[in-house]
Amino acid sequence: MSNAVAMQPFIPLSEPCLEGNTWNYVKDALDSGWVSSVGPYVTRFEQEMAYYFNVERTVATVNGTAALHIALLLAGVQPGDEVIVPSLTFISSINVIRYVQATPVFWDSQATHWNADPAKLEALITPKTKAIITVHLYGHPMNMEPVLDVAARHNLKVIEDAAEAMGAYWQGQPCGRIGTIGCLSFNGNKTMTTGGGGLIISQNTALMERAHYLINQAKDDALTFSHDEVGYNYRLTNVQAAMGVAQLEQVSRFVQNRQDIARRYSEAFVGHPALLRFAPPADAISSDWLYGVALNPEAVPGYTAMDMVKALNDQQIQSRPFFKPGHLQKPFQPFAQHPCPNAEHWQRYGFNLPSSSTLMPDQQTRVIQSVMDVLDQWIGQA
Repeated sequence: MSNAVAMQPFIPLSEPCLEGNTWNYVKDALDSGWVSSVGPYVTRFEQEMAYYFNVERTVATVNGTAALHIALLLAGVQPGDEVIVPSLTFISSINVIRYVQATPVFWDSQATHWNADPAKLEALITPKTKAIITVHLYGHPMNMEPVLDVAARHNLKVIEDAAEAMGAYWQGQPCGRIGTIGCLSFNGNKTMTTGGGGLIISQNTALMERAHYLINQAKDDALTFSHDEVGYNYRLTNVQAAMGVAQLEQVSRFVQNRQDIARRYSEAFVGHPALLRFAPPADAISSDWLYGVALNPEAVPGYTAMDMVKALNDQQIQSRPFFKPGHLQKPFQPFAQHPCPNAEHWQRYGFNLPSSSTLMPDQQTRVIQSVMDVLDQWIGQA
């Protein structure tokens, strides 16, 4: 790396925006002394998220993985059951299946998009199948209609992993409230953050009451510390919830910023022979949490996403390849019963570019120019 490149400011992949009332609400929570898992901001956050998703109740959790774990329990998944899950996803979508001692059944991506292929779903169902996990990867809603149809025919629960899709919509519905149960993540790199944190959503109020029970150690009597079931300490803290309330006040702006960033990337890359762009279904609106693009191996043979990631990182621009498919991960290779060639293809050639809500136009111009320069160099060497 040259000294000139080393002196350029670092551009992160996705960083939080802590503007607005974030500091005020967090200070208020600290001043109140309600800093743990009980407090007015937890109640307020859950109520305001319920209003956002047009449901009676939501349940806040310590992180998105905890939300997914509880969702599987709410869906009645038992040891030995099978749960269908996209192979191309963040590992937590798969880990939680093993938390409940169920078996992951890997679902391949579409040939034209990173999201799971609904046409391949029904062939994966067996008498042991109990639930389907859908993932709106990188904020792009997947086509839920065929999934819901298949689930209804086979009496299966649909768990939406909407961890990356806050602000995304499918057929006018916010991602997270479409299936039986939805789960969000508020990790520091998400569109809105509580530092950590997650959320469970359902239109079934009884399921939400049970979720609240389970995440609070399955407490039946607080005075005598009586517990009739195994519970979990998965509660969000009041301090984190205070941050969440402030972030929710600004989430529309955050989403709009990321959508604008995605649009500028797409306009810059349109028609480039070495790049393949992705669009959500026509009846969906992406949250564009992370902008994704893929190399066309026919235009730049011999190069992969990792080559682009390394080249950009050398220029102080953070990027990353798409997630490693679950069926290739060491703990899950014994469950890899179905080939997922499309997931492998997108992981080999797909990569994400900086998409922070705070990304400035001049920073994005630098990212775009850097990508173009790398591609020009590769094409010139071909």
